[in-house]
Amino acid sequence: MKTLNPPDKVIMQLIGRQAIKDDITYRPLKWTKKIYGDGLVLFHNFLTGETLEFEDDEEIERNHAYLVSSYFYVNEDSDDIRFTEEIRAALRLINKKKNITTFKILTTTACNARCAYCYESGIKWQHMALDTADRLIDYICEKSGEKKITLAWFGGEPLVNVEIIDYICLKIKEIGKEFSSVMTSNGYLFTPELCTRAAYEWNLKNIQITLDGTHDNYNNIKNYVSVNDDPYERVLANIGMLTDLGVRVNIRLNMGLENYDDLLLLADELHERFGDKDKVNVYASGLFQETEGEGDKSLLYERLDVLTKKLYEYGLASRSEKALRLRPSGCMADGDAHRGVSPAGDIMKCEHFIYEKTTGSIFKDNEDGEMLDFWKERLSYGEVCRECFALPTCYRLKNCPVSHICSPAERDQYLAGMESALRRRYMP
Repeated sequence: MKTLNPPDKVIMQLIGRQAIKDDITYRPLKWTKKIYGDGLVLFHNFLTGETLEFEDDEEIERNHAYLVSSYFYVNEDSDDIRFTEEIRAALRLINKKKNITTFKILTTTACNARCAYCYESGIKWQHMALDTADRLIDYICEKSGEKKITLAWFGGEPLVNVEIIDYICLKIKEIGKEFSSVMTSNGYLFTPELCTRAAYEWNLKNIQITLDGTHDNYNNIKNYVSVNDDPYERVLANIGMLTDLGVRVNIRLNMGLENYDDLLLLADELHERFGDKDKVNVYASGLFQETEGEGDKSLLYERLDVLTKKLYEYGLASRSEKALRLRPSGCMADGDAHRGVSPAGDIMKCEHFIYEKTTGSIFKDNEDGEMLDFWKERLSYGEVCRECFALPTCYRLKNCPVSHICSPAERDQYLAGMESALRRRYMP
């Protein structure tokens, strides 16, 4: 037996090692999965995140006692869902923080691109003003206490209002507050000078930049306004400059039903250009809003898996991803340590809802407890969930605009993706 990934320490501290008893019959925990291949067997626990390697099933049986102690096997009468939810509730209680430490700041809702698929298309444009920024700085200091903070720059395109980023970072530095930045951007508005400011003045550690295809397709889809150069080449050059300055760039490939072949070619180009840069990570994300029937969704899942495998083969996709284990919460919307702030100073929990379903205002400091609870409401399990071996990794919010219970076909594709991820990680 070989341990490929240890169990989560916090989870194991909560539940302790399970004592084996002679008078109890044990069965596999529902949330475990055996994967066969290349003369070995992977045994993964989606509750604890532990991954073990065995030569065969006989070696698994010889290590029965360890597998019981590690919750790969449980009492045959165990209620696996109840057990999992008790652990999840305990983790949420442990993770509950008095201080807010991550602030998603919308410097503007304006954008220099015109992507047809953007969920912000048609939204009212507004820039954050200096008086709002001043109050935001006070709000950040009040809510974070002595904790280090993360400023997550968002938009629109956050660089459309770069002056506010400069201003907030300068003021927070003058206060002596420890901070780092992350950003979601299309990457076009960076210049060599701005890349340097981002790395050294904004403490930018991580940025997500989306690429929708190779040269011509990218330029057509982005449809930038007021350009006098080649956007595709400029964005790629900016990615290179940022990584050279130590900023990690996560390149997101948005895949719909029409651009699959083009993204395979883009993977080749990114490998040629960035294959030697350890600060570049590339991943694919599906534009499922473009799909209609089950067949479309299934096809998109299959194509995403093929593209992801190619990115792994090229070394472009990170293998240092977190273990596939119990997920205690959903996203920023139900996280106690996260707040978003609109250009007008409204406090939001979901970037899909900038002007509605907000929880308060930084000018009044009067957060609505009922609305905070609204964003924490969880989607109930569907019938397909109860026998899904990856159930602990799934956490969906009732009022999330993109959450829904999987159909049987979606579940099968999701599970295939989980198995594929384990194969990629541990069966090179």
